[in-house]
Amino acid sequence: MAEVDIIIGPATTFEYSIIFTLYKNNGAIAQVSVDSQDEKSAGSVRVYGDIPNLTWVDTPGAGTQTYEVRINVTGTNLLAANVNTRALNAVIFD
Repeated sequence: MAEVDIIIGPATTFEYSIIFTLYKNNGAIAQVSVDSQDEKSAGSVRVYGDIPNLTWVDTPGAGTQTYEVRINVTGTNLLAANVNTRALNAVIFD
């Protein structure tokens, strides 16, 4: 799906939420949240990586459909969030 690297600032505690939303034809049809919180040494900057395996099933109607995955990251004591490898695979059964 997507690798999200979260860069945590020098604080001792942090938390974050990564929300993956699947859209079909500009309308949200599914959403998954990955949440984390932890403690670390004061003054250090750390990078945490999340690579969730997500599976969504949809039964589209006839014609062309457009799918999109949007990723939103929120949290406390975060310096940055980077989305790396992104993939969306579709399997069509007739």
